[in-house]
Amino acid sequence: MPSDGSVGSVTGLRKSAGNIASRRAPRVRRRQTTESFQVKGIIIEVTPKEKRVEIKHEEIPGYMQAMTMPFEVKDANELPGWSRGIPCHSA
Repeated sequence: MPSDGSVGSVTGLRKSAGNIASRRAPRVRRRQTTESFQVKGIIIEVTPKEKRVEIKHEEIPGYMQAMTMPFEVKDANELPGWSRGIPCHSA
């Protein structure tokens, strides 16, 4: 458990652009760019069978308003200890 009292981190909040092509336009290979954001939130619901955790997160200035949203968890074995009301943050 991290020293800040949270039980883990949520990764994968990314803003991505690239490889967008029109049917009429010739294909152009574009370099993909990715931005990562530091986000703090609180766990609302944990659903191990669905490999999902629902988190209410703070605003991401210039990108996303504060909201509650589900996040997919790659390995449900990481969820023990996660429960409603526990603070979390992105890596």
